[in-house]
Amino acid sequence: MKKEVKKEEKKEEKKEEKPAENPLAKAKNPLDLLPETPFGLYDFKTLIVNAADKKDAIKFLWDNFDAKGWSFWRIEYDMYEGEGEQLFMTKNLANGFLQRLETFRKYSFGTWGVYGDEPKLAIKGLFMWRGLDLPFEIKDHVSYEYHKFTKLEFTDPKTRDIVTEHWCGLNDQFKVEGLTAQHVTYYR
Repeated sequence: MKKEVKKEEKKEEKKEEKPAENPLAKAKNPLDLLPETPFGLYDFKTLIVNAADKKDAIKFLWDNFDAKGWSFWRIEYDMYEGEGEQLFMTKNLANGFLQRLETFRKYSFGTWGVYGDEPKLAIKGLFMWRGLDLPFEIKDHVSYEYHKFTKLEFTDPKTRDIVTEHWCGLNDQFKVEGLTAQHVTYYR
């Protein structure tokens, strides 16, 4: 009889125990906590990357853009003396920036690249990301302080021209803001 009572007590004790919290469990990204958005980033990424005429994708963007949930940003790397003189070294520098933003792809789209001609190359890009401010992933980037971030106003017609210029010419030799695009990739 005593054995049965002990077994029942053990069963009750097990039921009352709560599972231990996993200290390595991922915390939610603050961008996931923003109000829902009707803009489908995945749909847009698929469309622009695969579109023969990128301007069709840009039209989709303007027709569906959610200005309360997304924002446009121009990013420019501040070159040190001696940087931006050789294309291969400048490409490596540009690629390093994107590699450290891998987890941010879920919340953003853009182009990033090297523009200009040797020995005066520039690294810059145009991004659209979730939220209206600089997110943690950008502020926490190891080279954050070496970049200039400029928010573009969605309603300004100049922004539409800038977006079109940056995002529509990747299939051809093209210029952005008067500079030859040397090495540009979609960040998707």
